[in-house]
Amino acid sequence: MTRRSRVPFVILALVAVAALVGIVLFRNSSTSTPAPAAQALPAPITVPTKTATIAPLRHGWVTTWEVPDHLVGLRGIAVGTDGRVWVTEQNRGQVDSLDGNELTRYEVAKPFPDAGAFAFGSGPDDALWFTGYPGGTLGRVFPDGSINLFAARGDAATTLGVAEGPGNTMWATDPNLGAIVRIGADGTVTPILVSADGGQTQRPGFIAPGTDGQAMWFTIPDTSQVAKVSTGSDQTITRYTVPGHVTPRNIVATGDGSFWVTLEDKTALARVDESSGKVTIVPIRGSLPVAGLNDLALAPDGSLWVTTASNLVVHVSAAGKILDQVRIPGAVYADGITVGPDGSVWVAARDDLIVKIAA
Repeated sequence: MTRRSRVPFVILALVAVAALVGIVLFRNSSTSTPAPAAQALPAPITVPTKTATIAPLRHGWVTTWEVPDHLVGLRGIAVGTDGRVWVTEQNRGQVDSLDGNELTRYEVAKPFPDAGAFAFGSGPDDALWFTGYPGGTLGRVFPDGSINLFAARGDAATTLGVAEGPGNTMWATDPNLGAIVRIGADGTVTPILVSADGGQTQRPGFIAPGTDGQAMWFTIPDTSQVAKVSTGSDQTITRYTVPGHVTPRNIVATGDGSFWVTLEDKTALARVDESSGKVTIVPIRGSLPVAGLNDLALAPDGSLWVTTASNLVVHVSAAGKILDQVRIPGAVYADGITVGPDGSVWVAARDDLIVKIAA
């Protein structure tokens, strides 16, 4: 074939590649092992919204707002850089923002049928990233309300925890496929296997950045472990055992070289030393109505706010002493939690309630 005869073919190939880059959402038919999926950062789009003004109910220092639908499955919660409070609706696959008493619900699943919404993580450009569980997508919502989703990496893939790493990278966990997912600044998606058997024995849970930028730390609930994955090219995974054959759930960095981890089946926290990987169990000193903890958030003074599988939110010291207990009126299950810039505590309750505990 002469150079002249190949020109039209090359042009057609370039056009085809350009068309593929423009696709925001696509499906990968692989369901066995996570395969690398190189793609550019998809452009955000405007999604349909519903807006409602909801009256707050005040109970002392606790204020609640009820989403005007039932059983939406509120799970994650975050405060944006502009002060708006964001929650995920797991059962609807959408995200909501609360600005004062105005609730805007972003119907992500309409343009993105495979959308999921579970947990939040802050990312570059003031975007909030959200995971899809049990759906396998990963999305971003920007301050202007525009949203984009990454492609699902196969029918079995999920994303659960998500956090920002060095160099504008994002890192997520995929419990179903037993992998950590690295999203490069250019949008390249790279799964890193944690479980050699495709997630049958080691399903990573939540994830947080280390202080030195050299590793991301995550929980492995199945095998009572926390682990770190190198953010360098070697992507080495190192595991550490949490004593007592417990189920570690969420993880948060303190910023001083350690991590706190909640335990689903023990009224205690685990503290992880970043330099050595040593894990210490810190019992909660005081009486709680349920065994086991859900989410946690770090307060400015180094204390922790923790949700339980009840309507109780607990404020504890670094030594495990209960500093305060707050019950959420009308709730039976408190899940996601975050501390705002002013020290206020925000909680997502599965009873369709957005909750503020005043500082």
